[in-house]
Amino acid sequence: MNNDRIQEILDLMEEARLDYFLISDPQSIAYCTGYYNDPHERMFVFMISKHGNHTLFMNDLFYLDHDLDVNIVWHKDGQDAIQTIVDEMHFPGRIGIDKNWASHFLLDLMKKLPDAKYINASPCVDLVRMKKDLQEQVLMIESSKINDAVMEEIIPFIQEGVTEKQLAKKLDELFILLVMVRLLHLVKTLLIHIMKMMIHYLEKVIVY
Repeated sequence: MNNDRIQEILDLMEEARLDYFLISDPQSIAYCTGYYNDPHERMFVFMISKHGNHTLFMNDLFYLDHDLDVNIVWHKDGQDAIQTIVDEMHFPGRIGIDKNWASHFLLDLMKKLPDAKYINASPCVDLVRMKKDLQEQVLMIESSKINDAVMEEIIPFIQEGVTEKQLAKKLDELFILLVMVRLLHLVKTLLIHIMKMMIHYLEKVIVY
């Protein structure tokens, strides 16, 4: 879970006087938790609370192989998934909903909590995502370098008689090749750094 990003969302939630914010967009959930999932028709929601009990609501069929450092509430097919959200809320007054949540989930929640006020809170996460942190900037620069290199390599293959399908296959091959080259370079750099640290450590041990 990325606490810095969640805190920025909480700051915007406070301005909007929200008690809870239900995020259903898988990309935004990944932005906050580091976990991406394509739920298809099943409910997949990350609840950010001003009270601090942030919770991820997951179906038992979703695959998860590592700790997300966040409270997770599981439900099964056929179970009342919306009720699991209601059970985690305490005195909900103003509930933020993102613009992507399926209407049948929202209508069910409104039926269960008719006294709550519902607000489109997408800006609370969208505005935060617009600002790229250092890690995102580095990844974007690296992605652009790979993309530029692939575009340069593919130009000689654009010739009469070459089909779009053949070019698409070649693009895939070039992307895989260049990503592997970049990864090998990063591994080499990391190993060199580790070796330097080990040498520095051994020198200190020998001296003392």
